[in-house]
Amino acid sequence: LLPVPAGRAWRWTGMLDPARLPVSYNPAKGWLATANEMNLPAGYPHLLGLEWADRSRINRINEVIAAKPQFSLVDAMALQTDTVSDNARRMMALLAGLAGRNDDERAALAMLKGWDGNEGAGSAQALLYEYWASTALGPAAVAALVPQSARAGFGKASASNIVPVLEDGALLGPDAAAKRAEILLGSLGTAYAALVSSKGDPALWRWGGAHRAYFVPALALPDRGEGRSAGPLGIGGSGSTPMAASYDDNFRVTAGASVRLVMDVGAWDNAMVINTPGQSGNAGDPHYRDLFPLWAGGDYVPFRWSREAVDAAAERVINAVPQ
Repeated sequence: LLPVPAGRAWRWTGMLDPARLPVSYNPAKGWLATANEMNLPAGYPHLLGLEWADRSRINRINEVIAAKPQFSLVDAMALQTDTVSDNARRMMALLAGLAGRNDDERAALAMLKGWDGNEGAGSAQALLYEYWASTALGPAAVAALVPQSARAGFGKASASNIVPVLEDGALLGPDAAAKRAEILLGSLGTAYAALVSSKGDPALWRWGGAHRAYFVPALALPDRGEGRSAGPLGIGGSGSTPMAASYDDNFRVTAGASVRLVMDVGAWDNAMVINTPGQSGNAGDPHYRDLFPLWAGGDYVPFRWSREAVDAAAERVINAVPQ
């Protein structure tokens, strides 16, 4: 996983022939999709990578596409901005049938009961789930399952790695159900109590109130950096939804699609697009950050291609003339 100098002394033997890369051509199911998951076919002999995203996003993408015999531009836009988390749904399945042991656990279970894993910006359940999954579940699982001497090597255990362990049960000891309930309920109650302390009334919780996008130029001019920033705006999704929106310890969005595009092949003027924060890179231009709220809300604008369509939609034309 670390870079080394090229050469045979460092076990480099040459470049892989592109013809030996994995290929899928006109698959019988009628479509192709990928979302950074491990997608090499079983038995593939070459090492192309060692680190992959978990399968939560591709599972949801596969589910949505497979359910529709025809897929339109509107469907494609909806999928790009889909905020359903497969990881969250799996966690909700693990909670089914559990009974809280104290007021915090009972209140948290009541809030999450029947939740479909949709992490929309207005969802209180999404805030509770993501706070639980990112701050409380990992430490609880490591404390319950890892010997004290080995815990330091686990870092910040992610929910995507913990969920399969809880589902499988093989590492949970002789009474897997009891150990699973202990980890789930204890960490969920802890997360709920912490949110009440920091966010107040649960009726007012919103995922977008904590999960916010904020764009700041990497290279800001003196005294002008803030004027070139955009945001913050609350958005839905997470690192486990098709609308990828990973975040840091403060729930500030750190990664995701800054550009979304859907194309009608052969009828290019039907294309739709969105980027953020705007079309112009000039902070004084009205189009510098005007697309940001559309992007945050999952909306698109027309993307014209033909000369006629571009001219008809043009607001102004800038002529650059050499001196």
